[in-house]
Amino acid sequence: MSKYIDDMKSALVTYKTAKQNAEKRLQEIRELYGDEAGERESERQEKQLTSARERAEAAIREAYSEGVYLAEQWGKLDGTRLTDDVKLLDAGLVDVDAFETLKNRHRDNGTMMLALKKYGERMNAAAAQEAREKGDFLAMTAPYNVRDIVTGADKVENWKRAKTQALGVLDMIDGKGAYSDPWTKTLGNALGDESIEHFGENINV
Repeated sequence: MSKYIDDMKSALVTYKTAKQNAEKRLQEIRELYGDEAGERESERQEKQLTSARERAEAAIREAYSEGVYLAEQWGKLDGTRLTDDVKLLDAGLVDVDAFETLKNRHRDNGTMMLALKKYGERMNAAAAQEAREKGDFLAMTAPYNVRDIVTGADKVENWKRAKTQALGVLDMIDGKGAYSDPWTKTLGNALGDESIEHFGENINV
């Protein structure tokens, strides 16, 4: 998992803990000193939580910015990063099995991954055309798996998704925004810990 996804997750955990501690402290004050003291404590805790949330949002946005920068650098086209495997692509010699091998070999090379994606799309288009000419419309016409090839642009979009999800979890913790009505607030309370625990697991950055 990316360091910056971990930073987002850490911000969520820190804020969730602050929220829980504030609620616990408020309950203790009310039980010990009554509602009037509880109201004063509520105002104090609210101010502290506002600051804590602002810090969490700032950490999430900073992680997002760093992640986008790295994604853009990774995806920047660089001819010096094209390897001799491009010759195999140009000659049309890469079959489906070899294609998967090359994907694994070049997963850290954004330029080569884009070249592989373009190759796979061309080969799939050719397979689809051949199937149409044969009238075999039910045939497998996308033998090359390009769905799991991530480009620099894909990574940037995934970072946007990560930021949106992280800010959404903050709303879930607070019972605000999309989680402000009673039903979604209850759902958010039930799913909050799980959402934080598994945050970022399905986001390919």
